[in-house]
Amino acid sequence: MLQLREHQQEVVDKLRKNFEDGHRCQLLYAPTGFGKTEVAMSIMKEISNDYKRVAMVLDRIVLIDQTSERLDKYRIEHGVMQSQHWRYRPHERIQICSAQTLEKRQSFPDIDMLIIDECHVQRKGTKKFVQDNPHIKVIGLTATPFTDGLGNIYSNVVGALPTGELIDKGWLAPLKVYIAKEIDMTGAKKVAGEWSQDEVSQRGMKITGDIVAEWIKKTHEIFGAPRKTIVFCAGVEHGAHLSKKFAEQGYNFISISYLDDDDFKKDVIEDFSKPDTEIHGLIATDILTKGFDVPDVMIGVSARPFSKSLSSHIQQMGRVMRSNAADPEAKPFAVWLDHS
Repeated sequence: MLQLREHQQEVVDKLRKNFEDGHRCQLLYAPTGFGKTEVAMSIMKEISNDYKRVAMVLDRIVLIDQTSERLDKYRIEHGVMQSQHWRYRPHERIQICSAQTLEKRQSFPDIDMLIIDECHVQRKGTKKFVQDNPHIKVIGLTATPFTDGLGNIYSNVVGALPTGELIDKGWLAPLKVYIAKEIDMTGAKKVAGEWSQDEVSQRGMKITGDIVAEWIKKTHEIFGAPRKTIVFCAGVEHGAHLSKKFAEQGYNFISISYLDDDDFKKDVIEDFSKPDTEIHGLIATDILTKGFDVPDVMIGVSARPFSKSLSSHIQQMGRVMRSNAADPEAKPFAVWLDHS
């Protein structure tokens, strides 16, 4: 049975009251690891129990499968709207939807409420649907509500407990940050205000050896042995180079990217999620910044410098701050190795 924690139930009550007060579109602003998916599931179940229909829109296949599996865990009936998905059940009152599939079909399910995951992304199709259907209530979920234009859609923001309080209460793990050798971006080109992808990747490879050496040093110095790690690299080529260099030192780090088959990425993440996995770490650019939920990750490595993308930086750090509910004492803190 799905049972919300006190701080999660608090935001549900606030959202309910604000709908009653006339706010149609609300944004739930909560840190990574707060449990926004659990909040969304609770709301969807409540809507369904009232014989109304609700859809949750996500923009990655792995997130759709994760959400569907969580609903299964709590025995909440639902359907999935994604191309060729085995769980296509349009009659269900709860629908988990691929944003890309809905946009390609140019149609949304008949619903009373829409929940938008990572709403700061602001996909055009989803945004148009919200604007064209003023009778539908909307909840946007995000840990980084910094995108221009969100105020044109959402009339109210419900803020959850801040990160510091969640750490104090044991719901998130604090970070121990270590500044390591930085990637030198002096004179690098920028595109739309951010470092050029090609520049970042090429310059990142110049310190690959330092990144590997720093991880080996810290994981043994702090934990006495290799601990589960995620590395945010500067690009596909950089990720492959890192994987090779880790392997040369005897460590199994797998690089995944948008070029890889979705089933391969899903299988790798599922293997990595196991307590007894033989994978020491995952390497990716931005794949792991959304919905990645592996609470026993102990180390994060920042090897992707940003010039202004605060939201991406926050999303990355949040991926290693999830507390290990299965064994809280096993994760009193997480480590962040910063090469950026």
